[in-house]
Amino acid sequence: ASEFYNLALKIFVNTKNTSIQVDLNQKLFISYSILNLRDSAKIANIRYNTLKDSLKIKERELAITEMKTKYETEKIEADKNTAEAENKLVKANNRIKNFWLLGVIGLLLTIVAIGFLHAKKINLQKKAAITLVELNEAQKQLALEKQYRESELKALKAQMNPHFIFNSLNAIQEYVLSNKRNEASTYLQKFASLIRSYLDFSEVGAINIREEFETLSKYLELEKLRFEDTFNYTISIASDVSRLWQIPTMLIQPFVENALIHGLLHKKENRELDISMILSSDGNLQCIIQDNGVGRRYTEDLKNKFHASFATKATVSRLDLLNFRRDEKIGVQITDLYDNNKASGTKVILSIPIIKK
Repeated sequence: ASEFYNLALKIFVNTKNTSIQVDLNQKLFISYSILNLRDSAKIANIRYNTLKDSLKIKERELAITEMKTKYETEKIEADKNTAEAENKLVKANNRIKNFWLLGVIGLLLTIVAIGFLHAKKINLQKKAAITLVELNEAQKQLALEKQYRESELKALKAQMNPHFIFNSLNAIQEYVLSNKRNEASTYLQKFASLIRSYLDFSEVGAINIREEFETLSKYLELEKLRFEDTFNYTISIASDVSRLWQIPTMLIQPFVENALIHGLLHKKENRELDISMILSSDGNLQCIIQDNGVGRRYTEDLKNKFHASFATKATVSRLDLLNFRRDEKIGVQITDLYDNNKASGTKVILSIPIIKK
């Protein structure tokens, strides 16, 4: 019998039928005990008890699951009945509350309307204040533009000062009287071209570097007549400086004129003027104007005899307006040059932010 029990056990182990396995192990335990095979009987008994406990656990879990399902079903039904009762109660309460809700909504709408009108009033007041500020700013801007135009006109007058025009025309007249018609015609054309350039540039806020230096060349060629070719000048532009970059109109020429009038005019010979444009390390343009004149100390001694340069005053006023509310400002640095403690000229460095277009 034990042989057939083992064969059946192998079959039902594969089917995972626990209850039959419990019964077969019990029968094997009895058979082995009768045959006095204690070890085999012990193993069969252990399997019997283990499978029996497992079967009880499964039956208990199944019972718990059934009870839980029954409880949840009953709970759902109870919740449903409670919900229906509560729903009836809510509907009854809602009918009572609707009247009060309508009253509260009406009150809230009234409050919102009053708040909206108040906010609109405040908004209109703010807009009026902003408009007033903008109007004041516009008036200030118009005043600044007026000052700027007046400063430009002053700079233009400084560039077209009567002394320069008188001396240029006198030089041209001398060529005519000396029967040097070709020279007279050439310089008269240059003079007319320079005056026309000044008038054209007075209408714009900025010109490119090429135009500025072409105008400077025309001006210096005519000034050579005034100095009777006793002074030389050089104009150079660094290779990394684009001639199409723009700078404010009428900016460099007044400083060049100042170097001629206050520096070189009081020197008798070997008058030298160097003008160069380079790109500084901070990305700004540097215009360097250097002369070998008598220096500023000498001109300080002449204060009681001569008035301050009109061109310098106009340029300083214009620089203040150009630098107004600008992060990158135009800077001016003036250095007195000495040779063995003797004044040997003046060096002016203009730092000009680039206007690229």
